[in-house]
Amino acid sequence: MAQDARPDRGIGQPDASRHPAIGLYRYDRSGGKRRRIFSSPDDILILRATSFGPTSPATPAGIEVVAASSVATRPAITVGGVPVTVLSAVISPDSAGLYQIAVQLPANVPTGAVPIQASVNGVQSPTGVLIFVAGQE
Repeated sequence: MAQDARPDRGIGQPDASRHPAIGLYRYDRSGGKRRRIFSSPDDILILRATSFGPTSPATPAGIEVVAASSVATRPAITVGGVPVTVLSAVISPDSAGLYQIAVQLPANVPTGAVPIQASVNGVQSPTGVLIFVAGQE
């Protein structure tokens, strides 16, 4: 989702036409791409996202970010309708308007293809984003 980078709005400052958006990336602990393509309860996921609002300290609009600043308002994330623990939510260094949201799936997360959704300041991400959650390994 494109960011609104007008001078009167900070990067990621949502307006009525913008919603938080989520992309999923999964890496193993050695830094390489994971071979499995599913998640399990208790896994930690890193979500790449846009339009998650202002940061603290503030990040000026239209510049490449050099340090990870936390979002001013922590998002609420659900997987399969179950709230997940948000471990961190920062704007990504070496990018403009891209956020990294670290979440941990709870033990009671539903399995199968389940929706993942975010809410920031009462604004919901679009529906239809699914992840596959397998049972415990």
